[in-house]
Amino acid sequence: MNRIFNNPFKFITLNTLIFICFKFLFTTFLTNQLSLPVERKSIILSALTAALIAGLYSPRKIIFLWIPPLLAITSITVKSISGESLSPADCYQYIGLFMGIYGIITFIYQWISKPTIRKIYLPVTLFLYLIPAILIWFYYSVSGNWPHPDTLMALLQTNSNEAWSYFKDHTSIISMFSILVSILFFILFVRSFYKQILPSIIKQGKNKYLYIGCCLIALSSGYLIVHNIKQNPLGQLFSGTVKYMNRYNAFAENKQKRASMINQNLSLSENNEKGIYVLVIGESQNRLHMSVYGYGRETTPWLNQQHNENPDFLLFTQAYSCHTHTVPTLTYALTAKNQYNEISLENAVSIIEMAKAAGYHTAWISNQVQYSAWDTPITVIASEAEQQIWLNKNVGETTKTNFYDEKVVNGLQNIKKYDKMLIVIHLMGNHGSYADRYPHQFAKFQGRGKQIDAYDNSILYNDYVVSKIYDSASKLPYFQSLIYFSDHTDAVDQGLAHDSGNFVYPMTYIPMYMFFSPNYIAEHETTFNTLKFHQTAVFTNDLIFNTILGVMNIKFPPIYEEKNDFTSNKYDDTPTRFKTLYGAKVIQPYPNNNA
Repeated sequence: MNRIFNNPFKFITLNTLIFICFKFLFTTFLTNQLSLPVERKSIILSALTAALIAGLYSPRKIIFLWIPPLLAITSITVKSISGESLSPADCYQYIGLFMGIYGIITFIYQWISKPTIRKIYLPVTLFLYLIPAILIWFYYSVSGNWPHPDTLMALLQTNSNEAWSYFKDHTSIISMFSILVSILFFILFVRSFYKQILPSIIKQGKNKYLYIGCCLIALSSGYLIVHNIKQNPLGQLFSGTVKYMNRYNAFAENKQKRASMINQNLSLSENNEKGIYVLVIGESQNRLHMSVYGYGRETTPWLNQQHNENPDFLLFTQAYSCHTHTVPTLTYALTAKNQYNEISLENAVSIIEMAKAAGYHTAWISNQVQYSAWDTPITVIASEAEQQIWLNKNVGETTKTNFYDEKVVNGLQNIKKYDKMLIVIHLMGNHGSYADRYPHQFAKFQGRGKQIDAYDNSILYNDYVVSKIYDSASKLPYFQSLIYFSDHTDAVDQGLAHDSGNFVYPMTYIPMYMFFSPNYIAEHETTFNTLKFHQTAVFTNDLIFNTILGVMNIKFPPIYEEKNDFTSNKYDDTPTRFKTLYGAKVIQPYPNNNA
């Protein structure tokens, strides 16, 4: 073993051989060049790699030094096992990055002379080195997928309690076991390092061969890092997330620019109609679990009654979400930006900004957290409202609400009323953990499993909450309409939440419905009849912005898009044009709506 370390050229040669073999094995096994199931490929790959290391490094203690890079590099198997495409270039660049970083770590280690520093340096740096791989494997154990930029965005916009709710709802015994095994392995590695590897490594003599060898290691490792740091699946994951964040931050910074543009072009006198409009935003509600859409359990008794008896009620049966996470969805739904136009997000006017410019007083009532790891665009949009009520007093700390959703009714009753208003209500709705979203008297359903029973109970409670909101809003003197839609859904039947990395179409099957006052219908008969005609037309919720403008009769041409307005007879209802995940997936209209 010591001969290997004392001969830098032999050490470099063996490292080079391992690097080449890694590239060959991973490329062959992960890029569908062998016609084997991905699970079998992964097992064979791990066995061959272990045999390769054992064969090249005959001293058993040296094998421990190659376990960290092996674990780091094998995390790329997640991308293949989860069913995503993986090119040879992806493999080369991913392996090159981790090999380069490992080379720098070992290079620095060679020049540390103090034993106490050595004892601390290698375990700490290797742990940091392994963090990305550990997180990738952990995410795969929970979701079964490779992470994507919107996954990291969702993590940035969550908090410890929301993460715990997701973990609690979607972690299996197998994933827990794999996490414990990973922790145990690292403990064993550190123990072996201290007791076996460290005592056997002799301080190197500073001869010319060692200088040359270390310089070659440093140069080659540096080249690998610089060459591969961006163009690999891990680098693209982080760079994509940075692009998302920059775009959202630019949205906040451009508030004044958007306001100036609106005020210069929109005459407040153009719309002198009085009226109070209420927009209710649900959370994680799947229409496949709502009896008003044909679900077997009676989860929406109030909506069933409205659908059957109220002529002022419209139920839309082909509404879909434009994304599966709250922030991406509402960023588009509440601004002029959508999947079908070229408006940049930072220049996309919000519905609050448009309503204020048209002379409406605005109010925002929310049972969601106000802030997260950074100010999300939803918070920026809400901050424009003249009246704001945030019911979750532990802002930024928890998603376990202080109050159940019916508390928003008190907020609706307590805000100052005007004869011309837009009121936005953001519910916690059916967010996991589902059992936390309703009081015990709504625990009605049993027998279909803990998760589905709790989810259906939360749907039942949501039906009750919206009924109370409607009862309160409809009694206001100038009430005109109430519009309800959900941001996205949870694919609860598939045992999934709404992680876009684990995408299935039921994550997009949102409910949408509207109430109108008799006075509104009398004065806007064409608008109401057009909406009624579109009840079975395909719609994605990033078009809510234009639809609300149509309902409120705010039609400012540079921003308002008639073809994306559900109230317009020029609405483009071509089914094939509709998409989700910001255009990545084409909507597949759900054929069995029984409503």
